[in-house]
Parts: sequence; structure tokens; C-alpha cells
Amino acid sequence: MNDNPTLISERSDPAIQRIVDISKPQFKPGAVMFLEDEIPIREAIFGGVKLMEVYASEAHVPAALAELCAERKIPFRTIASSLVSQIFKAGRRPDVMAVAHTPRRYQLDEIDLRNGDVVVLDGVRIVGNIGAIVRSAFALGASGVVLCGSELESVMDRRLVRASRGYVFSLPVVLATESELISWARQQRCRLIGLAADGQVRIDELMGRDEPLGLVFGSELYGLSPEMEHAINLTASIPMMPGAESLNVSVAAGIVMFLRELGR
Repeated sequence: MNDNPTLISERSDPAIQRIVDISKPQFKPGAVMFLEDEIPIREAIFGGVKLMEVYASEAHVPAALAELCAERKIPFRTIASSLVSQIFKAGRRPDVMAVAHTPRRYQLDEIDLRNGDVVVLDGVRIVGNIGAIVRSAFALGASGVVLCGSELESVMDRRLVRASRGYVFSLPVVLATESELISWARQQRCRLIGLAADGQVRIDELMGRDEPLGLVFGSELYGLSPEMEHAINLTASIPMMPGAESLNVSVAAGIVMFLRELGR
């Protein structure tokens, strides 16, 4: 590890202007993207993302990340604290940031159902929920996550990267239309199980099924879309106490994925 990384102290350094440009909220990832916070950057490295350079505020230099960058030969520099304050005058101020080459977009055909169930989010649009589900999907052995009607233009959306803690780099996360997902599931002979309050079976009845399933979760407000509802092979529900209306979608997804993993 380099114990004394180079310090950037001048506003005129080209790296600073690049950070200013790509860290703007309106910036859309193209060939490059902006990463922030230690854990997402670490997961990006582990996920094979090519990082151009990593930066840390001189007041907060994460030793483990600096060492990882040294091992992977990723340039690592520090930025003067006063300069970090100038770059991020308002809003969130990350202590660690990076510039990376944007990973290519996954396609449905790259999801390998031999690795586990696929999680389908139908009309789920709250990025925090999507990110939490991606984290759980990775931790509990899902083969991938498919986002239908999310209104996201890219799974490399800065908010999703942060909400998923970087695990969006660790498994296939695919944007698709409902019809594309349904067609793919039929080709793969993957049964689609829709989560519903009044499901035909209890979710624990799915624990012993060996075949990979498509676990479909609708939005908390509207449920499943009509097209998805028509394509579902079976509905399942999570038993709840009387009077409980519903669960947060990320909580429900975590419960279902855990039970499926437990049943293997």
C-alpha cells in the first residue's frame, strides 16, 4: 500500500473538473460514471468494474480501500478537505469517490437460472426499495433481478448504485418490459409466482420446489400490472397477523428469498 498517496490541493487539477462534471445530479452515465462511498466502490472493484481513479478526502482515507486499489493497480489520490467542500457545496458530501468505466448492460438471456430464482419487480419505482432488494438477491443466491416499469433509464443510476451498496455490480440486474420478461420466462420454462395478499398458496409451500422460479413483486400501491397478472402461473402470500394490510416490498422480497434459500 502507498502510505502517502498524492494530495490534490488545486482546483485547477483536471481530476477535479472531471469530478465536478460527472457528479452533478443531472449527469447520466455514458462511457464513464461517478461512484461514491467506500462500500459501493469496493463492490465495484470486486464486481470487475474498471475504475479509472479513486479519491478520498484527506480527512478520511480508508486504509483497506487504499490497499485494495494498490493491489489492483488502481490510481488512488487524496483531495484536500477544503477542496471537497468546494466541489460539493450543497447536498451530500462523500468522503470517498471514484471515476469508472460504465459496465455494459446485462440482457435477459444472460440470467442463468441454474444459479437460483430470478426476482422480478413489476412497477416498483422507489429506488431505495429496489436497491435493498438487489442487496438481498445477491446475499440469498438469486440468479438476477429484472426491473419492469421502474422508470429508471439505467441500472447504473447513481441512486440505485448507492441504495444497493454497490451490489448492482455483483449480479445481473436487467431492465425489461413486461412482455419481454414474460416471453423470456416462457422460453426458459420458468414459472412465474406472483406475491399477493390473497395468494392461492402460502409462501412456505414453495420451499420444497427444486426448480428455479420467477418471484414477481408488484408495487405496494398498485400491485401487479394487468399484463403480468395475466401471465402469472401461481400466486402466493406471506401469512400475516389480522389487521396487517401489507409489508414493504423489500421486506416481502427478503422473506420470500430467504424461505426459498432455506428450502434448498
